[in-house]
Amino acid sequence: MQKSSTKARSSMEKGLSSRRNCEGGYPRGNNPNQPIYQTPKVSCFLEALLVLENTHSLSLSLSLSLSLSNHFGLKMEAVSVAKKRILCLHGFRTSGSFLKKQISKWDPSIFAHFELDFPDGIYPAGGKSEIEGIFPPPYFEWFQFNKDFTEYTNLEACIDYLCNYITTNGPFHGFLGFSQGASLSALLLGYQAQGKILKEHPPITLFVSISGSKFRDPTICEAAYRDVIKVRSVHFVGEKDWLKLPSEELAAAFEDPLIIRHPQGHTVPRLDEEAVGKVCSWIRHGVVLQSGINGASAEIEHENTSEGETKQKESEVKEAVAMEKMEAEAVAMPS
Repeated sequence: MQKSSTKARSSMEKGLSSRRNCEGGYPRGNNPNQPIYQTPKVSCFLEALLVLENTHSLSLSLSLSLSLSNHFGLKMEAVSVAKKRILCLHGFRTSGSFLKKQISKWDPSIFAHFELDFPDGIYPAGGKSEIEGIFPPPYFEWFQFNKDFTEYTNLEACIDYLCNYITTNGPFHGFLGFSQGASLSALLLGYQAQGKILKEHPPITLFVSISGSKFRDPTICEAAYRDVIKVRSVHFVGEKDWLKLPSEELAAAFEDPLIIRHPQGHTVPRLDEEAVGKVCSWIRHGVVLQSGINGASAEIEHENTSEGETKQKESEVKEAVAMEKMEAEAVAMPS
């Protein structure tokens, strides 16, 4: 990461130095009718921003954007950093639209810095859906399996489809999945870590699992979970979920997982203020600052963080969430 950051900064600085063409830096131009984006100053600024397209780190992009805006004397409001993308995979015999509706229950501040993509599974539901009468069809499934979840049909075709989708529509920064979608997402992460798939795609660095589980085929387990998966992950585990224990087993396959428990069953849970604060903190510290939360443990506790540091972080997150809500309300108010 440090090497890529240095390389990107060096590229940016080289580009900037080669374009200095007057004592005052970058002239605005002599033509008052010239479009602002064609003036030498802004044109050079936009060219320098192209460096950001090759940075997969949100923190590095923000840092370079700040440097560029200061260098050119432009307001930060003019700097647009593309949102990182998260691929969201729905559960068995539901749909991308249904998962989107489920996630809409969460505080919007959680994924404020991301663009969420909700594709449908590639196979029409082969039987009754549990959400019939609750949410309109059509319904889809990613692959089929037996009742013991040890034999799978169309799994390889599904993996090929998703790898092509990710390559074509990416890059993606993270995965989010519910039930079958979470199990599939974790499998893709394990395979990528082993160099089996997505070799040309930047490493996926973030995973949100809701009621996920590991595959039980020994051959798949040996390939996907042979080593601890070093991807930052948060796992939502329901006390009444029939996949409670499998969800915990999946979390154990990841390095330093953050586990958030809730009293509900097999569903995308509603999050209280404490859970929202913890997830926002996990997102911000891991993605914006590129530093993982040390010692994340069950029931959203951090064993390696002092009580004072934890309270301070929670206070900062709550203030940030409150500020974002105030700004959103202000924008929504009629003028």
